[in-house]
Amino acid sequence: MRTSFALSVASLCGATVAQNNTILSIKSGISDVDIRRLPQMLRSAGETPDQKIVSFLNTAEVTTLVYVHTQLVRTSASSIDSDTLCSFVTEASRKLSLQSRCAADALGEAFEESGDDLHLNDPDAVYQKHLEWMKMDQVWQLALPHVTRKIKVAVIDSGIDWTDPDLAPLKGTVTKKSGGYNEGGWNFKTNSSTLTFKNTHGTSVSKLLAAKSNNSIGVAGIAPNVTLVPLQIFAEDS
Repeated sequence: MRTSFALSVASLCGATVAQNNTILSIKSGISDVDIRRLPQMLRSAGETPDQKIVSFLNTAEVTTLVYVHTQLVRTSASSIDSDTLCSFVTEASRKLSLQSRCAADALGEAFEESGDDLHLNDPDAVYQKHLEWMKMDQVWQLALPHVTRKIKVAVIDSGIDWTDPDLAPLKGTVTKKSGGYNEGGWNFKTNSSTLTFKNTHGTSVSKLLAAKSNNSIGVAGIAPNVTLVPLQIFAEDS
């Protein structure tokens, strides 16, 4: 389980870590929990965290990949190794009723950032190495003469957050049978145009698909010039 989690996340986000470094995800319900918060959360629950782990987390290099709900922690045999950190995460999660996954990086590569070949100024795009693997810089250049905002893509998931600056320019409309249209999609759970996005899955999927690129914010989507039409089929707490 630990190995498969590490492989899947490393492949998705393209940011991998050196041998013995650690990939993890901690959640409370649908909210992400930063690993550096665990010691204080344990104290608040009347538990005493391992002081060696506390000291390590105070200075550890932690990279948070918001769009895949994952953190990368630089660990090593000379400080805190991956097994020790994962044991701490697992035990803390049990005591705090959290959900977590934690594993040593199975690929064993160094922390990497994407090069400049993509010509993107989105700060988190440096971790989207799959864009380089797919040679998206070439794809985007070839597609540039044919870019159109008339292409609509339906995202059948939870609702999405239109206040996110990576998604706001992509807001589409849904035509009603009775005539007219609704802006921003449709919520089939409430039979209304009001989307809910406490469950962030739909927002994350939409950003991977179409986040507006070169806006100096967040990430870059595969198809940043389409129009999004979210069709919400999941309740807020699903």
